[in-house]
Amino acid sequence: MTINGKNYSDTLAMLNDGSLRIGLHVQAIGAPGGSDSYVNNPIHAPAPGAILLGSLGTALVGFLRSRRTIR
Repeated sequence: MTINGKNYSDTLAMLNDGSLRIGLHVQAIGAPGGSDSYVNNPIHAPAPGAILLGSLGTALVGFLRSRRTIR
């Protein structure tokens, strides 16, 4: 079945790439009067370069702080 030129496979692809998002607000789960919200969010791992830069920055800050010893 096709609706507006899109089919089920297109919908799944859009959910996976983040161009289609679905949100729910659910009430009365767990504690009375409680609620939760859920939004599909595709998981994107950070680029290796971002991990490397973050690690180098953290190491540099740690190194500089270790050089400042209180006497």
